[in-house]
Amino acid sequence: MDKSSVDDVVIVGGSTRIPKVQQMLQDFFSGKELCNNINQDEAVAYGAAIQAAILDGRFHELSLLDVTPLSLGLEIREDDMSVIIPRNTRIPTKKKEEFVTNRDHQDAANFPVYQGERARTKDNSFLGNFEITGIPLAPKGCVSFNVCFEIDTNGILRVSAEEKSTGKTNKITISDFEGRLSKEQIKKMIQEAEKYKAEDEEHKKRAEAKNALENYAYKMRDTFEDSKFPEVDKKKIHDSVGQVTEWLDRNQLAEADEFKDKMEELESICSPVIANMQQDAGGPTVGNHPSHPEHKLELKTYKKPYTCDGCKEQGFGSRYRCDECSYELHKDCMFNTQLTSHDFYEGSIFKFFNQQQPNKFFNSCDACGKEVNGFLYFCEAEGKSLHPCCRNLKNAICVQGGKGNGKDEEFESLTFQLHKQMLGRCIWCDKNNLGGNSSGIGGWTYVSECKDYYFHVYCTAEMVLECCKTRTLGVDKDSGAESKIAKMFFKAIAGHLLGDQTTAISLVLND
Repeated sequence: MDKSSVDDVVIVGGSTRIPKVQQMLQDFFSGKELCNNINQDEAVAYGAAIQAAILDGRFHELSLLDVTPLSLGLEIREDDMSVIIPRNTRIPTKKKEEFVTNRDHQDAANFPVYQGERARTKDNSFLGNFEITGIPLAPKGCVSFNVCFEIDTNGILRVSAEEKSTGKTNKITISDFEGRLSKEQIKKMIQEAEKYKAEDEEHKKRAEAKNALENYAYKMRDTFEDSKFPEVDKKKIHDSVGQVTEWLDRNQLAEADEFKDKMEELESICSPVIANMQQDAGGPTVGNHPSHPEHKLELKTYKKPYTCDGCKEQGFGSRYRCDECSYELHKDCMFNTQLTSHDFYEGSIFKFFNQQQPNKFFNSCDACGKEVNGFLYFCEAEGKSLHPCCRNLKNAICVQGGKGNGKDEEFESLTFQLHKQMLGRCIWCDKNNLGGNSSGIGGWTYVSECKDYYFHVYCTAEMVLECCKTRTLGVDKDSGAESKIAKMFFKAIAGHLLGDQTTAISLVLND
């Protein structure tokens, strides 16, 4: 090998400190600058240690690996760098990732390729770009691409992308990406990445939070376009998503915590609607729950009441049960969401707590007035707690009309609306001589549209429990119109609580 083919002369060992030795080496290599930034003594010690390990049989083979000097990736969402091949990845290598469109109805997608360690592409080195045109016009996030980065043994970088629905592809080959930057430039970029590490981490957190909020908002928008959702739910979600997207347009430079708060707010509105839809559809018959990881829980239907091991409240009818250890959960406790909301507390977020023991920090349930001793939703802003089953109470329940005690006496259908306060005397409290509104029972109330009939939410559960125990409501046939209304209302309430109208009606014997 000719000495002119030597790129660098690295000097190690104690004798290389002698000026005469250094001068002789430099003259021999035609004045080439010597590389003396390595600790001469440490280099010798490292070499001796490796040689000793080889002689001892610990190293069977020692090889040098070629790695990428800087991270490689794409520019996404304006100035954000998405790393696909991290720095120091062994060559050859091949990495794939999926990307989606970031604007509504865009007809082309651009793929700018960068190398560097910074969070913003403006601080990294541009390598090239390519474009795929004629992609399907669709809402943001609906068109996806498979992007592949590949580096072969010769250090040649090939980047390709394929639009998944049409199969349209394009690619770029970059043969000298490693030689575009000198060693000094690469070293400087790495040093700058370390210097601005905290700043870049903040930028990444903000970008990730913003992207997560945008993706979730558009996903919910597309999900609730489906006709299977009731119109009232579709409008509620559409309005909420619209408010979030408008806020995003005005606050592109908001902090990460602000994006996360908006995310929690939107999740608290969307998640309960989806969970309720799953429950109304029956939900899976077998599943797992974090509170009982040992065994699966299976959907069972019994007429006998039970105590839910989640919220510790009375349950009726269908429940998820483990027959091996008799662990039982309400459907509402089985399918809880981490964040939720309620129309009575607009703008406030309730967080789910999987507490196994009573906690003085949480007060009584705002809906039924009972203490919370297990699973619950808690709103810190309002200082309110809700049982999972109370969180999912219907806003309105319709009671079908029927014949009264007299031949000509008929009762029209009644619709009961859920109210936050008691507006009159509870029929069930009067029946049991509890003093109506002065009974001390708190919580929400079901009130008929005609404002003649009132029931505590707490009392509706007591009605079901009494009937399950005694097979009757405990009222005489001639006890008057209010008892008849109570029994009619009971059928609707029991049907909701039990999830089975047939079971509910079969429990009422005094029709």
